[in-house]
Amino acid sequence: MIAWCHDISRYVNPMSGAELRSGFPWDLLCTYRPEVTYVAVSPQRQRALAGILGCSMEIIHVIPNGVDAQTLLGLSDLTWRLMEETDLLKADLIALMPCRITRAKNIEYALRVIAALKASGLRPKLVVTGPPDPHSSNSEAYWSELLALRGELELEQDVVFIYEGTSHQPGPLTIDAPTVAELFRVCDLVLMPSHREGFGMPILEAGLVGKPVFCTAVPVLEQVGAEFVYQIGADEPPDHLAARVQAWTQQDKLHRLRRRVRKEYTWSAIFRRAIQPLIANTVLASEQKQ
Repeated sequence: MIAWCHDISRYVNPMSGAELRSGFPWDLLCTYRPEVTYVAVSPQRQRALAGILGCSMEIIHVIPNGVDAQTLLGLSDLTWRLMEETDLLKADLIALMPCRITRAKNIEYALRVIAALKASGLRPKLVVTGPPDPHSSNSEAYWSELLALRGELELEQDVVFIYEGTSHQPGPLTIDAPTVAELFRVCDLVLMPSHREGFGMPILEAGLVGKPVFCTAVPVLEQVGAEFVYQIGADEPPDHLAARVQAWTQQDKLHRLRRRVRKEYTWSAIFRRAIQPLIANTVLASEQKQ
């Protein structure tokens, strides 16, 4: 048996401030059972539980509570499968390009930024939401060029084109507006290195969900203010922008917290790191005793 101790009864915990109780059944809560594997959710609970059970702290495992990322972020099964298949939760940085695949969006520049970030030691991900533009005569050729560049830069695991689909929904895959909204909630920043834009709606959408924007001088900035974004210079090299993005990842405390939580404190991460090995070891120990 594994006893998962999130909390301890106030009636046997000297730190609770309540009047302690003894005798049956309260003594059962203070009795250490060697055949039980104990787990506490924090070092503080580990110390308290060891004191109450009269055992060594070292034999009590510490496994934290986890966050249900899919529920908290309001993600559909499609988006959650996409995140799992592309390891988005393990990324140091998730950049979103909410656009169709067309030369005006300058997606090749974004790929080179991701390559520079990867070369610096980060684990970045770039997610491009749209399909090749059906209104552009050369969009398929551009799409082929992007796939070739992704391979040349060795970014097959780092650049995600939603258009390619998932194992459950093979491409060509086109997603709807609610799914794009989910990806806005998932990402760390919005990247818009566009050559030209008619307006620049993703900037307003990013602002509403509280995501920073790195973009060129798109028209919407004249109305909302360029001071609210990280502007990309007209001739700024990709590695220069990558250095600015990396500096932002190191300085922004909210991003650092979000990255830490999704990499270490989601239930999927906790299960892989701590729960699965604990169960395996507990079963093995039980079989050896038998």
